[in-house]
Amino acid sequence: MSDASKKLLVKKSSMYYSIFKEKLLMKFFSRILVLFLFFCLFSEPAKAQTKSQIIEDYRAKGVEAQKEGLYDDAFAYYQKALSLDLERAEIYNDLGVLCEMMGNFYEARNYYLDALRVDKNYLATYFNLAFYYKRQGDLARAAQYFKERVERSHPEDPWVQRSLEELKAFIPIFPDLKRWMQEYEASFLAYRASVLDKQLKAQEERINAENLKQSEFCVQQAKLYEEQQMYEQALAEYDKALSRTPDSPRIIEYRRLAAMKLKERDMKKLMDSALEKFQAGQTGSSKEDIRQILTIIPDEEIKR
Repeated sequence: MSDASKKLLVKKSSMYYSIFKEKLLMKFFSRILVLFLFFCLFSEPAKAQTKSQIIEDYRAKGVEAQKEGLYDDAFAYYQKALSLDLERAEIYNDLGVLCEMMGNFYEARNYYLDALRVDKNYLATYFNLAFYYKRQGDLARAAQYFKERVERSHPEDPWVQRSLEELKAFIPIFPDLKRWMQEYEASFLAYRASVLDKQLKAQEERINAENLKQSEFCVQQAKLYEEQQMYEQALAEYDKALSRTPDSPRIIEYRRLAAMKLKERDMKKLMDSALEKFQAGQTGSSKEDIRQILTIIPDEEIKR
């Protein structure tokens, strides 16, 4: 092979190697790009979930330390949880309860107020603040927070009854509370009446649905009997259906038509029997069949 041929071969080989190397690099960077996009799209929810779990872990450790009387440790755990999310009313409430247990009443009150600042509907804090002020001798504010605990709660909340019991003891001090409690009890009775009415309506709807289902089953059975010209059995099924849904015009009409078919069938049998007996010379028997035919009075509105 000549030197020129060798140089050309080396040049081609270098070119192919460069293309291969370029493709390999492109494939590598493509994978890096996919991984980067995946990380950007899905890492934030994962972080949020992990952060929330860490907060709950710190709270759980704080509760455990608090139960064991390790108040400083519990305070540290609650503070760590709070540092991860400053908008968690329950953690401020945890700190308020703990500070009361530690005798730090001023800090306890501030933590309770912070909890309500973050979330006005965090109900546990209203109860805690009410007792805080009761222990401090500020009965007016205690009554205020007990009332708010009641007014912001669902009537079935068990803590509502506890708050009402506390408020009853305040009536001799604050007579206006009596009227407020009477109004609340009246609204509660109205609520209970409304709930009971809804329950009765729901029960009635269930019964009606079941009656409709059973009635329709009887109608289908009656239709099968009619196809076999078993009209007595069909009428019995229609009667069952009407016992479930007595005001159904459709079923009433079905029964009327089935009763007419039954009379038509009976009249035809008697007519055929009378004609057969007459042709056989059995005049007396034939007359008896005719008499029975005449007793079958057509009635467009067949009654049950």
